[in-house]
Amino acid sequence: MEHINILIVEDKTEQSERLKEILQEHNFNVVGIAASFQEAVKMYQTTHIDLAIIDIFLSEHPEGISFAEFIDVQPNAKPFIFLTSAVSRDIFNRAKLTKPFSYIIKPYNQLELIYAIET
Repeated sequence: MEHINILIVEDKTEQSERLKEILQEHNFNVVGIAASFQEAVKMYQTTHIDLAIIDIFLSEHPEGISFAEFIDVQPNAKPFIFLTSAVSRDIFNRAKLTKPFSYIIKPYNQLELIYAIET
């Protein structure tokens, strides 16, 4: 799909760069990579995005959920997908309150991710 602007929120450089490569291979436009809640908020407010892909744990804190909560209260809130290694039921229960489009566990299946974005 073309012309879908995606913000990646991931604090691990190797993982964010690999995700960026995968998305670009499928003709998605990665408009930025944020490694913290503050960076994500700034990019969300200053960059046109259509979708955010968010890791829950940034610097070992669930700042990804905080960012999703931030998105939820915005006018014209954009959809987001959690892409995370967090498998705790408590974390999942907290995350689902933010109404993510999808919750994908790492290591992820590339096709599953691409289909979730295209949906």
